[in-house]
Amino acid sequence: MSIDLSEKLEKTYKVDLHPHPQGRPRVTVRGGRPIVYDPPESRQFKEDLKRCIREQGVVFFYGAVELTVRFCLKKPKALPEGEDIYHITRPDLSNLLKSVEDALNDLVLPDDKHIARVVMEKFYSDKPGIEITIKHL
Repeated sequence: MSIDLSEKLEKTYKVDLHPHPQGRPRVTVRGGRPIVYDPPESRQFKEDLKRCIREQGVVFFYGAVELTVRFCLKKPKALPEGEDIYHITRPDLSNLLKSVEDALNDLVLPDDKHIARVVMEKFYSDKPGIEITIKHL
């Protein structure tokens, strides 16, 4: 069976989860050996994101891809309703992206090293969530 890649495959996932940044790795010592692990909040977020993607239908991409991610963070009451405003405080955009990249590994991508181009933004919104679009280059 061969796959025709002449048509560029594209898939968008819209997830109603509050974006969560990748936390710093934790280290513990067991049996005299260091063990590195994900913080519980980061691990839970990635599991929830994977579940949401599975519910929308997994499309597996292989080869160079473009990843577009829009992070919608909860808007404070002090900001005007209706319009989206860029979010310029913590969490860092790169940490938000890393948690998404990690969740995509072995689910829709063999590894995040296949991501050749990234477009991302974070802003305040009345409805928090994440929109992820993956397409072949």
